[in-house]
Amino acid sequence: PTDNALFDLIECLAGKTGLFEYREIKPREQLKNLLRLKLSETNKNCNERNPQKVVLIAHSQGTIITANALNELSREAGVCQAMKKMLYVYNFANCSHGMENG
Repeated sequence: PTDNALFDLIECLAGKTGLFEYREIKPREQLKNLLRLKLSETNKNCNERNPQKVVLIAHSQGTIITANALNELSREAGVCQAMKKMLYVYNFANCSHGMENG
């Protein structure tokens, strides 16, 4: 959801330049918490005979939020391994600078 066009533009600029890197913003915090939860739940049910995956689709400003969340999560050892194993990310109208490979 949007707060307003000006705030969204400022948030995009700050997200791309790293101004919010050390300050948590609500959408990024919510995404990180949701991904941790879903990856943990999915990992419990995953084995070679029953492969599992988590699919994340992001669009426009969401790609910036997603990239920043994934960059932060990739520094967490357990989450990083689960991301490599099960997470599939699809971006549309991508305006992020880049996504971590983990």
